[in-house]
Amino acid sequence: MKDIPYRKQRIIEAAIEVLKENPVERATVRKIAQQAGLTTGAIYHHYKNKDELLFDVITRSLQFTHHLTDATKNHERKGGEELLQEIIREVEKRFSKVEEQRLFLILLNDAIAQETAIRDKYAENYREIIANAYQLLGESLGIYDSEVN
Repeated sequence: MKDIPYRKQRIIEAAIEVLKENPVERATVRKIAQQAGLTTGAIYHHYKNKDELLFDVITRSLQFTHHLTDATKNHERKGGEELLQEIIREVEKRFSKVEEQRLFLILLNDAIAQETAIRDKYAENYREIIANAYQLLGESLGIYDSEVN
């Protein structure tokens, strides 16, 4: 997963702030744009609709697995204890933001409960996160597929 451009990151952070103060239904694109100091057009430049923006808000919580997995696959990062410590730091960082984690779970539950087209995108993303977590833990602990099967 590539790094998020600055403006898109600003939109995501604004959405998180708006969602902390408003239920999903009342967290409008207009409120998010205002919080980000942008126009609604600027948001729609990056996102087709509010559901796509909320998808990015939720996946932001675990995107570190994509970065670590890509770096490991490209041999930019070694496995073992160093990788395990980085995983631990990232997880601790995520869980230290209790309010954000609570928000992500509420959003995810809301998204899964609805019959929307983006629901399949959530499912695919989480399958990828689980596969990444499996690979990262295997690399960090020195356990490989042939030893597990």
